[in-house]
Amino acid sequence: MNDRLESIRDEDRMIRVLAIDHRDSLLALLDAGKDDEAVVSIKADLVAASAGSISGVMLDPEYGMHPDVLARVPSGVGIIAAREAQGYLADESVSHTTLLDGWSSVEAKELGAACMKLLSLWDGKPNDAQRAVIDEATSEAHASEMALVLEPLPRGLPSSGPWVLDWVAAHADSDADLFKVPYPGSRSLAEELTGMLPAPWVLLSAGAPFPTFKGQLEAALAGGASGYIAGRAVWREAAVADGTRRIEAIETIVRPRLAALAELGRR
Repeated sequence: MNDRLESIRDEDRMIRVLAIDHRDSLLALLDAGKDDEAVVSIKADLVAASAGSISGVMLDPEYGMHPDVLARVPSGVGIIAAREAQGYLADESVSHTTLLDGWSSVEAKELGAACMKLLSLWDGKPNDAQRAVIDEATSEAHASEMALVLEPLPRGLPSSGPWVLDWVAAHADSDADLFKVPYPGSRSLAEELTGMLPAPWVLLSAGAPFPTFKGQLEAALAGGASGYIAGRAVWREAAVADGTRRIEAIETIVRPRLAALAELGRR
C-alpha cells in the first residue's frame, strides 16, 4: 500500500471520500444570488454531516479550505486539496488545466491537507502540455510528502464510459498515487482498468443519480476499485436547499446515502 494514502483510508483499507471541491459547477447548481459566505456555509454543513461515514474529504482552495469549513472536518478524516486553477466547467478555450497561482502543496499542507488533487483535461488524445502540468503537480506534492490524486476532465466525451480506459492507458506511467475515474461501463472493464494501473483507483460519481452511482460502485469494487470519491450524487439536494430545509435534507438524504456507501466493500 502507498503510505502517502494512509490518511484517507479507513480501517478496512478502503478510500471513502466526500468530494465538495466544486467551484463553478456548484455555483451553477445553486440559485442565483448566492454569495461566497453562502457557499462556505453549504460546504461546512456537508463536511460536518459526513462524520462517521468517510475517511477523507476533498476541498477546493477558494471555499473549501476556509477556516469555517476546516473547523468542521471530523477528527481522523484526511483532507485532499484541489490544485488546479480550473473548475469542472473549464472554458472551451482551455486546452489543458493549469496550476492555481498563489497556491501549492506547501500552503495546503500548512492548512491540514494530506493529499493534492489535479484535474487532467482529456479530449481523447494525449496532450504534452497537460502531461507537463501533471508531472509538475506530482513532483510538487511528493516534495511535500503528499499524495497526488489524478482525475480526468472529459471534453467532447460522455461523463463516463469505455473512454476511461484510453485515459488510464495514457496516464498509467505517471507518478500519481491515486486515480479518480468515472465508471468505465461494466465490471469486466473495471477489472481491465485495475490490471492497467500500478496504483489504486477509486470511482467518482460524475453527478449521476445516487441509485445509479451506488450500482456502479458495487461493480467497480468487484472489479478492483479501492473505494470512491463522491460528490453531487450524495449532496445535490442538500446544496440547493436553504436553512432548515438544508439541515432536513442532510439528515434524511445525505447521511443515509453516506452510510449506504460506507457499507459497500466492508470486510
